[in-house]
Amino acid sequence: MLPGDIDEVLTAFEEPSDWGDDAILSDIDPTSARARATEAIHNADISFFPLTSDKWPTCRPLIEWVARLLPDGGRGFIRLERDDEARATLTEAFFASSYAKKLDGSDHRDLLDSILSFGIAWALGDPLHWGPISVDARRSGPSSPFPTRSAASGLGSPRRPSTR
Repeated sequence: MLPGDIDEVLTAFEEPSDWGDDAILSDIDPTSARARATEAIHNADISFFPLTSDKWPTCRPLIEWVARLLPDGGRGFIRLERDDEARATLTEAFFASSYAKKLDGSDHRDLLDSILSFGIAWALGDPLHWGPISVDARRSGPSSPFPTRSAASGLGSPRRPSTR
C-alpha cells in the first residue's frame, strides 16, 4: 500500500514542500489515532455516496488491523462549534477579502452558506480546513450536503464497501 519502502515514505513526510503551503503535519497520540481512524471508517460506512479512490476501500482491512493494534481510549475528531454570529463574521471576512472582490451577490452568499454548512457539519468540522476528499464530496454530492443512510431515515443500513 506504500509507494516505496518505509524509509522513502518517512523521508517524503519530512519534506513540507511536497504537501503544499497550508499543510500542517503534527504528532498525534496513538489512542487518538485509533479513535480518528475508527471514526473515519464509520463515517465512510454511513455516507450515502461512498468515497472511493485507487486505494480505498482496498486498504480498509489494513487500516482496521493497524487501528486495532493501537491502544483504545482516545478522542476522535474535535468538531468546532460555530454559532450564527461566528458564521456571520466568517462570511463578512470572506467577502471583504481580495478573493471575493467580485463575488458579493446573493447567489454567492447562498453558495458560501452551503459550503460553510458542509464544512462545519461534514468535512473536518472546520470550514477553514479542507482536503481533497472533502472538496470532491462537496462537488459531486447532492445539494443536501452528504446525507447519511440509517435505519432511522428509512434508507436502509449503511453499505460496507467491498474489499475485493
